[in-house]
Amino acid sequence: MALLEYTFDSPENPGLNRSIDFYNGYLAYQNGMKELHNQMNKVKKHLQMTQSFTENNFNDREGTPEGSPEYQQMAKAFQDTLDKIKNPEKTPAEIEKSILALAKKTDDFCKSAKDTNDPTEKSRLLGANVLKNNLPQIINVYRQLRRNVSMVSNETGENYMNLPLSQVKAKAFALEKEHEDDLEDMPNWKSKPDFQDAKKVSDAQVKLRTSMYKLTKTFVSNFNTNKGIDDYMTLKPKMSMTDMAKYYLCKKKMDEIHQPGITPAEARTIVEGFNPAKFKKEYEALAKNPNFIRCVKQNPKNGFSKWESIQLQTDVTVKAIENEKKNEGYQRTSHFMVEKYAKKIGFSYMRGAKQNLAHHLDNLYQDAANLMVQDILTNPKNRYVAESITMNPAERQLLQASALETLKKGKIFDNVTPQKATMRLNHLQEDPTMMESAVKSFNQKREAMQKQEIANKQIMRIRPKQQIRFAR
Repeated sequence: MALLEYTFDSPENPGLNRSIDFYNGYLAYQNGMKELHNQMNKVKKHLQMTQSFTENNFNDREGTPEGSPEYQQMAKAFQDTLDKIKNPEKTPAEIEKSILALAKKTDDFCKSAKDTNDPTEKSRLLGANVLKNNLPQIINVYRQLRRNVSMVSNETGENYMNLPLSQVKAKAFALEKEHEDDLEDMPNWKSKPDFQDAKKVSDAQVKLRTSMYKLTKTFVSNFNTNKGIDDYMTLKPKMSMTDMAKYYLCKKKMDEIHQPGITPAEARTIVEGFNPAKFKKEYEALAKNPNFIRCVKQNPKNGFSKWESIQLQTDVTVKAIENEKKNEGYQRTSHFMVEKYAKKIGFSYMRGAKQNLAHHLDNLYQDAANLMVQDILTNPKNRYVAESITMNPAERQLLQASALETLKKGKIFDNVTPQKATMRLNHLQEDPTMMESAVKSFNQKREAMQKQEIANKQIMRIRPKQQIRFAR
């Protein structure tokens, strides 16, 4: 996931909004860590009540360990996690490692004690099961808290979400000091952190994972907000193109719900809008997209991030064409395009207008083809065509040629009056049949061109060997 970035409108005050968000993110992060510690400590107190001496197992300096070896190991791992969560000098990597180790030890104890008849062990098992059921959310909340400060990196490029909380605090105070003059005029700039909001967001994130788990156990089991998008290209050996498309879209959807600063309402909307059947159709369609296939095959290590870049560039391409259409305005109308070549006097065409139009027939077909190309590229249904042209701008000439051939093959402007040409041009913009034919022709031309490119590369690989042989 791309980390949160900001663009600032005021050159006199660069970074102010980011600094405010970072400081408030730090407050939410710090408050959340205290809440996590308090919630986990409640389970610890329950376990301590089952012991003769409360600090046994949790403090190496106290007495003789109590309970089974599995229980002792779980208690020790539990205390290690509590200590690390409370210690602002510990790195996120150390804390996550400790939580995962606790999850393993807790599971081991639950398995060892599941058939016990001992009342004390049963009580411990009750607390362990509560801990086991809450650990997935605990680690998820922890990761979400860290993302609140992901918009800032230090001088060496390390993101603060991956640094100890003590360093996050120091940076937050430094940014507050840097902007103190501006912040004096903003008395309410500090927001009160609400841990329950973070928990509600986490609940929604877990629900989305549960829904996704039915579609892909592999992705959900390996998902981590700290992983880059290209890390998901090699989740398992010999991945199919359907796997690639599925994991790419899963990562996009999970990034959406894990974005920094997301509200509970926004997270809930994402969960409620997730339809597994519809999502399956989306990744199956992407798996058949020739551009996606081409991108992933040509970039086996960073194909997903390349595809991300292509999508952004395609958005720019489509937006530019939409602006072009908007700027052309009246010049795009059928009346204007026909009248250029068949002159009008007032409301009537000049005598000989039909013959005059015939003399400029090629120009009219070319204008109509340009119009068709613009409409094809700005139609969401033809997104993959816009992607193709973004990946290889030369392919726009293929689309132009396909549109022109389709129009001429239909002879829609041949031997017609200017009035009839206008009507047919209007029909062309309303009827998708011609555009679909042009797109089909474009696909055929593109496939042929790509096959020729592959053949040319193979010839170039063979030629050097032949030249060496002749030289001997």
